[in-house]
Amino acid sequence: VFRPVAGSGRAETPVRGLYLASASAHPGGGVHGACGANAARAALWHHRIRTPWRR
Repeated sequence: VFRPVAGSGRAETPVRGLYLASASAHPGGGVHGACGANAARAALWHHRIRTPWRR
């Protein structure tokens, strides 16, 4: 998917505390659970909480 500017494919939004976790968010609905995992990781990072999982 082409984004209008670099970095706009992230789960974070300009609205504080709002993260994109739907199938329309990166990497898309074809990768089950990845959108929610990206949003959860971003929210945990924002609140300085270590992620319970590692790659």
